[in-house]
Amino acid sequence: MSMEFISFFYVRMRSKTKLFTLNIILQLLILSCTTLQPGMTREYSEPVFRKPESVVLDRTNQCLYVSNINGSPTKRDGNGFISKISTSGEVISLEWITGLDAPKGMFLRESILYCTDISNVLLIDIAKGLILETIEIPEAKFLNDIVVTDDGLLLVTDTTEDTIFILDAGTVRKSEQRLKNANGIFYDGEIVLIGANGDINVYSPDGDSLEVLHENVGNVDGLFKSREEILFSNFFNKLSRIEDGIAINIDKGMFFLDCKADFCRLEDGTIVVPDFDSRLIFYVLNEEL
Repeated sequence: MSMEFISFFYVRMRSKTKLFTLNIILQLLILSCTTLQPGMTREYSEPVFRKPESVVLDRTNQCLYVSNINGSPTKRDGNGFISKISTSGEVISLEWITGLDAPKGMFLRESILYCTDISNVLLIDIAKGLILETIEIPEAKFLNDIVVTDDGLLLVTDTTEDTIFILDAGTVRKSEQRLKNANGIFYDGEIVLIGANGDINVYSPDGDSLEVLHENVGNVDGLFKSREEILFSNFFNKLSRIEDGIAINIDKGMFFLDCKADFCRLEDGTIVVPDFDSRLIFYVLNEEL
């Protein structure tokens, strides 16, 4: 065995040892900076998604729809798609609806799935798996989340324009409220909640009025109200709940890791969150929220 080979082998081993040590340190750092609420376990789907941004539950068909940006969130590249999966995470159709640009927020009402796509709102027939209509909002720059009220109003947040667009029977109007970084929006038939200005707010589309419900909670991405509690995600690293007026972390990761976007809650209490990388995170509750 030559000295040259021994020297080469030694250098390679030192390099591998350094990489191994660095990996161990990084994993320990991630674990030390991650907290998970007691009474809960975290499970992951297969990493098959492409920048998943939103997930919604179809109770009738017992499945989930996942929007995949698959590229730049602002580029009209035709790469975006929507996936259809089971409530336990198995892929039914990875590219169920294709040819989109950067699909983000979704809302399901009856048999129509509403989805934002940069400056458009798509209406998708879930039975046929076809886009029925595309509504363009010329003023929009970065449509993000969407809800549809019982009266048929479409409320769509625009994060770049710091506003909500209200679509009503073919007309479009823009909120006069200051809604900095308008993002997550929720509607349950009684109340509209919106994450904006670093707060969680109650919004009335009829009077275009805004009332702060919980202040200084950060950049709210996903929103969900259950009885007297509110769940919300912070895009950068947190999934939280508000209980008795206090924000409590359900899960907190490292900054810019495990970025958490628009989530949904299953009937058994499981919270399904897209991590904006390639997976869905299933937070399984061992105690009721």
